[in-house]
Amino acid sequence: MKGKHHTEETKRKLSILTVNQLSSGKMKRRDTSIEKKLEEELKLNNLYFQKNVSLCSVTVPDFYMPNYKLAIYADGDYWHNLESVKNRDIKQIKILKQNGYRIIRFWEHEINKSASECVNRIKNFIKT
Repeated sequence: MKGKHHTEETKRKLSILTVNQLSSGKMKRRDTSIEKKLEEELKLNNLYFQKNVSLCSVTVPDFYMPNYKLAIYADGDYWHNLESVKNRDIKQIKILKQNGYRIIRFWEHEINKSASECVNRIKNFIKT
């Protein structure tokens, strides 16, 4: 795609296609180390979640808790600090909130420091 410039409409269509492929399992992906840590801690705390769930055709959160309409993201310190990714994340959050979803995001360094503290934050978040 180097040197190619897409219209905003084409970018939107490609985004929807990617989200649909991820949620259907057609697009293979491996969990990152921080996703694995967070998943293990969620399981230890007997918290029900789903993976690879498309929300509003704009995003597939790392974990989704349907009982609370809660989307959980494990954001890598490098990639999610890139300006283009920050802008995408902001747009996704706006759309999710407009549709009644709640969002919680954790940075890589937070999960690596203490995945259990991140899950405690989730537990406190769903209490409110």
